Amino acid sequence: MNERRFRWWFLLVLLVAGLVCPHAQARVTVTVPTGGDVGSVNWSKTLNGTWRFQPGDSPRVGGRLLWADAGYDDSGWAKMRLHSSSDVIDPVYQYGGYMRGWSALGYPKLAGYAWYRLNIHVKHGGSNLWIKMPGHVDDGYQVFANGKFIGGFGKFTSGGVAIYRSRPLIFPLPAPDATGNIQLAIRFYLSPISAVDAGTHSTGGMHELPVIGFHRAVVLLLRQERQELILNQMVPAVVSFLMMLAAAGFFCFWIYDRSEKTYLWLTIALLSEGLVEFVMLAGLFSLWLTQDQVNSPALVVPSVAMFFWILVWEDWFGIRRERWSRWVRWAGFAGVLLAVSSALVMIRFDADYRAGFAAAEASLRWAQLNVFVSFALGALVLVTLFQAYFKDRVGALLAMVPIGLTSIGFYGTNLRTWWKIRTNYFFTSGLNLRMADVAGFLLVLVLAVLVGRRFLHTRIEEQLKKQTIEQDLEQARALQQQVLVPEPIHSELFDVKAEYHAARTVGGDFFQAIPRPDGSLVIVVGDVSGKGMAAAMLVAVLVGAARTKIEETSDPVQILRVLNERLLGRANSHFATCIVAHLRPGGAMVMANAGHLPPYRNGVAMELPGSLPLGIVSGVEYEAFSVQLDADDYLTFMTDGVLEAQNASGELLGFERMEALAKLDPGSIAKAAMEFGQEDDITVLGVKVRALKVDLAQVSVLQTDGLTGGIVG
Repeated sequence: MNERRFRWWFLLVLLVAGLVCPHAQARVTVTVPTGGDVGSVNWSKTLNGTWRFQPGDSPRVGGRLLWADAGYDDSGWAKMRLHSSSDVIDPVYQYGGYMRGWSALGYPKLAGYAWYRLNIHVKHGGSNLWIKMPGHVDDGYQVFANGKFIGGFGKFTSGGVAIYRSRPLIFPLPAPDATGNIQLAIRFYLSPISAVDAGTHSTGGMHELPVIGFHRAVVLLLRQERQELILNQMVPAVVSFLMMLAAAGFFCFWIYDRSEKTYLWLTIALLSEGLVEFVMLAGLFSLWLTQDQVNSPALVVPSVAMFFWILVWEDWFGIRRERWSRWVRWAGFAGVLLAVSSALVMIRFDADYRAGFAAAEASLRWAQLNVFVSFALGALVLVTLFQAYFKDRVGALLAMVPIGLTSIGFYGTNLRTWWKIRTNYFFTSGLNLRMADVAGFLLVLVLAVLVGRRFLHTRIEEQLKKQTIEQDLEQARALQQQVLVPEPIHSELFDVKAEYHAARTVGGDFFQAIPRPDGSLVIVVGDVSGKGMAAAMLVAVLVGAARTKIEETSDPVQILRVLNERLLGRANSHFATCIVAHLRPGGAMVMANAGHLPPYRNGVAMELPGSLPLGIVSGVEYEAFSVQLDADDYLTFMTDGVLEAQNASGELLGFERMEALAKLDPGSIAKAAMEFGQEDDITVLGVKVRALKVDLAQVSVLQTDGLTGGIVG
């Protein structure tokens, strides 16, 4: 038979076969290895080939889906060649092995239900086969084998279909029928939003092929895909965790200092970015959230985050509130409202899965408008940083890089689908590196650098201020020591010693030991309430007034009266206790007290009439008290810093211990009080009466190298 005649016979046979077998099914034959074959337990088969495809949903007969029956005649359905190739790149995620959906295979505006059918002819048994469904589908499905429902993804109800983020699943297949066939029917549902929102013209159905095999084989494949899924999401999860951790830290800073609003804006901005990724992860690895609940934050977060980044950088760099800045804030607020409204529109639409393409496209236009507004807000953030450049070049340049990348990362899907700009990079290890993740990591790093930089600057400024204050206080202390603390007094009549220890650098205790030309001695000891510089300033006023008045008179009553009037109007809630004593050469001592501790005579407290402290009311009349001293009498004047010394148990030194110490010299008393536990300024002044009956003509003038008083903290 020549070649030409053979061709005619071949065509005739094909024509007869077509006429005789008009109901040929889409069919694939698989040969299942027997138990003795090497590696038989790991056998699996990808279901490449021609499938039957029918848009729409199956009619129901007796509550059963007709198109799921094994004996249903699907010869009138369209043939669809399904195969995947490493050369075909996912238009959204940019990885190979992608299989185009039905919208790219002749059904561009098909949303809702559609069916796939395939007849699997099994050789050599196959009673324990399983099927692994693809991990990338649009959007939900139900799988039937020989008319029986074996599993699915998504919740199919009479009111619609609840869809979730797709993931790989496995289901057991029934045993082949008597002819060795398994009729596979898959009912798919594509939401109108997914159909119009993808922007890839390749949505619908499966984007990977199902695989059948023994249980161990499909389980291994499932584990492998899940591991790849985990690796794929590892970088986003780590970056999101870092953002949440940084947000928690900034929130603590804000709690510590509520006036620093920058940390509050940082908390909200980082929290919004970090939470959206955790929502995505929750939707991917659980069924807690539906697809629309997962996608809705992605609509709102870019606008919210960009709005708060505007607030962050305005406050961070101290940008003045100009008119354009107010417009930026109002624009950001409007963008947030638009984002929320578009999310609500899409959620409401997704809740009604029976809505059509027109409603989906209208909803999508809201989302697209929101994207452009978010783009504008991202530009305004960069404008804000540009203005900050003139205030802090280094800080603004550091912030521009991650903020620019963050803007790109937020709109990665739009950039990939609209302008084919690649923002995802997949590695052979399974890791997925997105521009948004790089931006997030750099953002946390830059914020750490900026916060550390500000902290160092603040610490340096505080240290300089502290050094300045310490220098001022040290100068004040030196001035007190030089001017107000007396040098030892050399006299044939009186021996005067003083000890003074401030609780702080400067304090509120004061004392004076001033000799008079007649050989007498005026003692002034007092204590201004409070500590520190304020008390020290009041002490300076009192000491100056006391020295001036003592030049005129030695009368303790008049001295206290002047000090009281001088303190009034200047005290500002402060007051002062004070005791003034005039010791004469013959032993007579006149005292007046303004609420101060009485002195001790030879270790015994003297009884004095009390009166109000200085600086409380005007016109107070102070009472004079006279006593005759003997030779060798020892007087001890103290402030309440000795009495109120407190140990670690909270116990005060008290009157009993103070009386036991009163006979000691001032240095020993002060040391004992400090060792017990100093809480307040300590001043101790001791006066020893050396002689009484001395001829005044022979009395040496009291020698002192600049007698003056002391201020004790």
